[in-house]
Amino acid sequence: VVQQAAIRWAQAGYEVNEIIELTRKSLLALNVAEMDIEMATQGLIAVMAQWGFTAEELEGVIDKLNITSDNYAVTTGDLIDALQRASGAASALGLTFEETVGLITAMRVASGRLGREVGNALNTILTYITRQSTLNTLMEAGIDVFADAAETRLRPAMEIMIDIAERWGDSIEDMPMELVEIAEEMGVMNEEMAEMIGLQEEWTQMQQLEVEQSIAGVRRRNFLIALLKNFAQAQEVVVNMQDAEGYSMRQNIQTMDTLAKQYSQLQMAATELAVAIGEAGLMGQLNLLVEAGTGAIRAFDKLDDGLKTLIMTFGQAYLSLKVFMALLKMAGVTVAALSG
Repeated sequence: VVQQAAIRWAQAGYEVNEIIELTRKSLLALNVAEMDIEMATQGLIAVMAQWGFTAEELEGVIDKLNITSDNYAVTTGDLIDALQRASGAASALGLTFEETVGLITAMRVASGRLGREVGNALNTILTYITRQSTLNTLMEAGIDVFADAAETRLRPAMEIMIDIAERWGDSIEDMPMELVEIAEEMGVMNEEMAEMIGLQEEWTQMQQLEVEQSIAGVRRRNFLIALLKNFAQAQEVVVNMQDAEGYSMRQNIQTMDTLAKQYSQLQMAATELAVAIGEAGLMGQLNLLVEAGTGAIRAFDKLDDGLKTLIMTFGQAYLSLKVFMALLKMAGVTVAALSG
């Protein structure tokens, strides 16, 4: 495992001094973060590349993934799978690594879908929120989408989504229909996406009301608002990661302490057994038994192959007979009963 990890970090282009430290951190992830060798190397390499993390920052990344996995219904494998698919869009739109993990976790917990599916869904949602037609509609509705007066830099996508939810959360009927239409065009408002964010019931209700177009329009607005409000769950995850520093190493120390204690107890038990055997005067007999067994094995090795095969065959037959008799005894059947 150590060699596999080191080779993969070397193939990723890291220096020798970095490879040693990165391999150590991969082993840490394997030990306490429930990652396999693929996730602890290739997966982390991909995430580091997308976010521009350095070798020194890797342990912090593992800490955040690990503490999130331990506190929410999501695995580190799901998080890495989703991050590989959504990190590019998220980082480009101003989301932090922690916010992205928070969004992925909230969607994964709500939907129960696999990490790769959640990652693809988040990528679609982020594309919708920052599409030019969406931004134009938001600006017309009074939502600030740019971080500067010259309109050259977008505000972080998370802030835009929060503003949308706060603006229309209590007045759904006032939400511009253009936003709903753009969402439908982008594939944000469909049955699969509803499952992704845990809103299947809202989608079903919307489909049932499609006959009455005016109500259906309000229902679609409801769906979009519910989608945006669901992002608020991610904030709890982000806050939880504030205490992540050193989390994995503390777990590792506890794990190793437990193993050390178990090993110590095993040594003590073995010592006590040896003392008990000696006090009972059995040590000499055991030594004779071991010596006899060793001699028998050496004698067997000197036999020709044909005789060895014959002895092994008789041995297997005898063992099979003993097992068969034991099974009969367990079933309450005796040899005498069979012969009678």
